Amino acid sequence: MPLKQKLLCSAYLGPTCYFSELLDEAQVEIEVFENFQKQTIRNRCKILGPNGLQILSIPIQKNSGKQQMRDLRISYAEDWQKVHWKSIQTAYGSAPFFEVLAPELEPFYLRKTEFLVDLNLQLTELVLQWIQEKTELYKSSNFTPLLEDPLDLRFAFNAKNLSGFQANAYSQINAYKQPFEPNLSIIDLLFNEGPMAWELLHLKPH
Repeated sequence: MPLKQKLLCSAYLGPTCYFSELLDEAQVEIEVFENFQKQTIRNRCKILGPNGLQILSIPIQKNSGKQQMRDLRISYAEDWQKVHWKSIQTAYGSAPFFEVLAPELEPFYLRKTEFLVDLNLQLTELVLQWIQEKTELYKSSNFTPLLEDPLDLRFAFNAKNLSGFQANAYSQINAYKQPFEPNLSIIDLLFNEGPMAWELLHLKPH
């Protein structure tokens, strides 16, 4: 049976191409019954620091066997929140819109959220507020079998290399050291371009 709305995986501060898929949608379903897959946007994001690309990964509590996304608990055995926030500050502290947006993002690194999907959803909703999109996100109520459906995008962002997704170039705070890096975490675009993020996400890449 064809999907009625887009079906995406859960993402930690997902890449710009992920958010391009959320634009102008009334509702989007987030898959939470799938098995967790390591080294994907489900628990990691990529930012551009002064020394180049950096991956921020949320540690997960280890359990034997496969785990569904909805059951995945975040591990706080190590202070990853401090590491992530310090990395974000170092990368974007001098970006044009950091001081405007950072106060709303920092609280997520000061409190402990139990489940990964909840943290991801809250962060995604915050980003949608920032870019003034009214897309309603909701968790899936069961697992949808894999479909050859253009609306089924659960595995579209799994690859470490997102070069298949085109992106509009914009000013990056550390770009003087290297060429433009497309499809980094959405916070790279937001801290650098602020209100222009909406337009850049909507523009069809050249």
